[in-house]
Amino acid sequence: MAIDFDGTDDKTQNNNGVTGIDVATISMACWINGDSFITGNLRFELSTSTALTSLLTTDFDFPGNAVLYFTQGMTASNGDWRSSTTIMNTGTWYHLCTTHNASDVANDPSLYVDGVLQTIIEIVAPTGSRLTGGDSISLGTSVEAGGFYDGRLMECGVWNRILNADEVTTLARAYSPLAIPNGLVIYVPLVRTIQELMQGFAWTTIGTAVADHTRIIDVTSSHAVIVSAAVAAEGSELLAARIYTASGRMY
Repeated sequence: MAIDFDGTDDKTQNNNGVTGIDVATISMACWINGDSFITGNLRFELSTSTALTSLLTTDFDFPGNAVLYFTQGMTASNGDWRSSTTIMNTGTWYHLCTTHNASDVANDPSLYVDGVLQTIIEIVAPTGSRLTGGDSISLGTSVEAGGFYDGRLMECGVWNRILNADEVTTLARAYSPLAIPNGLVIYVPLVRTIQELMQGFAWTTIGTAVADHTRIIDVTSSHAVIVSAAVAAEGSELLAARIYTASGRMY
């Protein structure tokens, strides 16, 4: 089951218990199925617990269209980007992925929908240096800006490196984030229980309900051993995907 957020007050988050996200290079991915799209209504956010400041946010903007939106927290002025065209409708599952290297303000993020790289618009150019101190994750709302997501969310992953286009395609083909273990620092499935987490940290949850989800190809530890050996020999995440196709299971 996916987790269904009601758009009013449902949320799930961890404050001050997450490690591995205070890095310049980051990738964030999830599956979403929105019941409505309004400004700021999906928050997949990495933040600081001390200042309650958003460091990175994958979100929706709604200037008349549902578009993918990404914010990079900076010391002077946050960088804001969005996809240039309408990309989503309500009642449909989409795979979203954002990647960014914040070590240089000249770097733009890459925004993907269903594995397809989007043309982006820079709304605000980033200035200063990236905000640091990341130790928290929030799903369905923001620790800083508020707003609540109305729809379903599942298979959230965070990597401390930039995923390449082939890896994003693998995720969009319904493989679990566990199929790409290199650099995976957060994995929140949201398909069985919100406590089923990669780092084992505790959640604070308000509301939410279970709902049907799109198919996902599961990856067990025994499969991971096979794939790790194959990838080491071949250097290909897509080879891993092929092995998982043969040995993984759907859920």
